[in-house]
Amino acid sequence: MTRFALFLALTLPAQDVWKTYPVYHPEKAPPDYIEWLRSQTPERIENPDGETLFQYPAVIGSLGHRPPSDPPYLHDKAWFDRVNPPLTREGAITGFVYVLRVKGKVEIGSYSCAGCHTRVLPNGATIKGGPGNFPIDAALAEDLEASISHPALRDANKDLLRRIFKLTGDFGLGNVAQSLAGRTLGVMTPLGAAPDQPIQIPDIIGNPKCADSNYIEAKQKAYNPNFTAPSAQLIAYLSTLRAPPSPFKADKYSRQGAKVLEREGCPRCHNEDRTKAPSLKGLWYRNVLGGNGAGTSLEDWFSPARLSYLRGHEYGLQLSATDRAALIAHLRTL
Repeated sequence: MTRFALFLALTLPAQDVWKTYPVYHPEKAPPDYIEWLRSQTPERIENPDGETLFQYPAVIGSLGHRPPSDPPYLHDKAWFDRVNPPLTREGAITGFVYVLRVKGKVEIGSYSCAGCHTRVLPNGATIKGGPGNFPIDAALAEDLEASISHPALRDANKDLLRRIFKLTGDFGLGNVAQSLAGRTLGVMTPLGAAPDQPIQIPDIIGNPKCADSNYIEAKQKAYNPNFTAPSAQLIAYLSTLRAPPSPFKADKYSRQGAKVLEREGCPRCHNEDRTKAPSLKGLWYRNVLGGNGAGTSLEDWFSPARLSYLRGHEYGLQLSATDRAALIAHLRTL
């Protein structure tokens, strides 16, 4: 489980919590959106609930360090064309929000829980707590490129990359930015790791560890000694997250797959208590499988050829083609 995804995002802001606003694609935003935001009165939220904290940015600013811009650089179609983030039904993105702390000043907020742990489906529906598919790498690459001609910002970004990605030595931000762009959505690759060893952004729905304050605090403090425990409201909210019903309906074929699942003993590890292995619920909306995210489909996972590029258990690899297809059909209904 990557610290850059869940644990950094759970570093709640020390400052007050303010009302936030969506970041829309410029062609989807309401008319004169930025001017409208500037006219709004900042609203401090007293006693924010868990969902508000899940959505609230841990950092006022971008993923990296970049020069200020007015209007905000996110209100630029060119940025969307380069980063290509998935859009919600409302035409907004999940990785950033706008924050108003001073009237007339529109700021960018990032590193929220929701930024890494909200899944945007092809139809624009969102799954809160699902493995995020906002292109963090590509967005960070844009920040690095924007800082190259600004020595102070460039040095700050180098420090950021060393701290978070454990990258050592001298390097050119242009090369780093190029290596970051274009990664598989839902996967984050520490720059100090091999290119073929990314870390999958986890699905936190129904995962008891991700709603355990002690677990989160212990993991985060290994990275950030100044981390303070997440609030009880956030922990309570995380424990309520559930996978939505699958759009794949059960039929005779998938019911045969359910028998294969039982016959192969999968529920002994993949059970609702998640004591030994991840839940099988929600497989239909995940695009990456395995600890390093190298599997892109259930067909990949159950193919014997997988072992040549993706390590993992070998259960199910000896199934007949008929049983394998039936099992996959069943798993997609969960």
